[in-house]
Amino acid sequence: MMHYLLAARELISRGLDTLAGLGSLWFISWGIRRAGEFDYPLDFTGQVVRWVLVVVLLGAMTYFPGYTVPRGALLLGGAAFLAWPNFAYHLTRFLRWCRLVPPARGPLPDGHSGAQG
Repeated sequence: MMHYLLAARELISRGLDTLAGLGSLWFISWGIRRAGEFDYPLDFTGQVVRWVLVVVLLGAMTYFPGYTVPRGALLLGGAAFLAWPNFAYHLTRFLRWCRLVPPARGPLPDGHSGAQG
């Protein structure tokens, strides 16, 4: 029983460390993006694309032990989508161009047209 408690404690500790690191990365990048008004507006589909990629890429990273190239690539990709949502904006535009996700409906929050062509 004690073994399971120690394993759970270690898992929670590592999870909180990871969350703190990713949270600080997001907070710093958010400040830069907000001050410079660099972000494109993300509609609901764009937000889903962004957060699904963050969770999938960072989650898949845990399947590679140690410091390996696949783990580093997944970490870099997940962190990029977390820190810079414009990656999701451009990927969503590409997916719409390929007709893999539905087209945007109506104006986006900042008044841009829904047609992202």
